[in-house]
Order: sequence, then C-alpha cells, then structure tokens
Amino acid sequence: MQRFYPGFLVALLWIVCFLNYADRQAIFSIFPLLRTELGLTSIQLGVVASCFMLMCALAGSQCRTHLVEARPLLRMC
Repeated sequence: MQRFYPGFLVALLWIVCFLNYADRQAIFSIFPLLRTELGLTSIQLGVVASCFMLMCALAGSQCRTHLVEARPLLRMC
C-alpha cells in the first residue's frame, strides 16, 4: 500500500486542482447566454468576470484562514 501512496496522492491532488480550475472557469461558458439574454456588452461581461474572480480569490483566502485555525482541532481527532 505504501508503494502506491505517492502516485495516489499525486492523482488526488491533480483531480482537486482540475476541479478548482474548472469551477473558476465555468462562468465563461455562459457568457454567450448572458450576452443575449441580458444584453450585456463586452465591457460589462469583463466586469462580471472580474467581480467573479475577485470573489473567488477572497473566498479562497477566507477558507484558508478558517482551515489554519481549525488545524489544531483536526490533530486532536
């Protein structure tokens, strides 16, 4: 089992990285729909994308802060 652990860990981290990237890029796939349904211009779509990425960055930093604070609790288990 220990022989396969490094490969399993790399595969698991790759999957997490891929899902994180795909989640952040999902909004760009609905830009044509936003453009037609809401009548947004390219500049407005850029503002939407910038706000979305800013919120992802802020939420990610907040999650990291909470995980660092919870780490001693995880060690107790």
